[in-house]
Amino acid sequence: MSMSETALTRRLANIKVYPSTSNLSDVYLTVILNKSYSKFMSYTKRITDYEEFDEYIVDIALKLINREGVLGTVSASEGGVSRSWEASMLSDVPIKYILPYQEESI
Repeated sequence: MSMSETALTRRLANIKVYPSTSNLSDVYLTVILNKSYSKFMSYTKRITDYEEFDEYIVDIALKLINREGVLGTVSASEGGVSRSWEASMLSDVPIKYILPYQEESI
């Protein structure tokens, strides 16, 4: 399942407002948005996409971008700056906001 052109255009515009994405190409951002879309739709067991999901799909995309290059790493330190991450990509996404969108299994 892939995102519609309309949804992709809207989400590209939403993600480009963040400073961490200003130097990234549309092709790269499209790949990341498609990954985050797949993660969100799979996690919520949805088959229909709605505009109200934009915030969460963009949030997951930003987390994927921020974790790039550190896959599997739980912490890193460089130049006196330390970072640590949760094991799951979705762990930082507010589950209480996603759960209402999770459809029941048939």
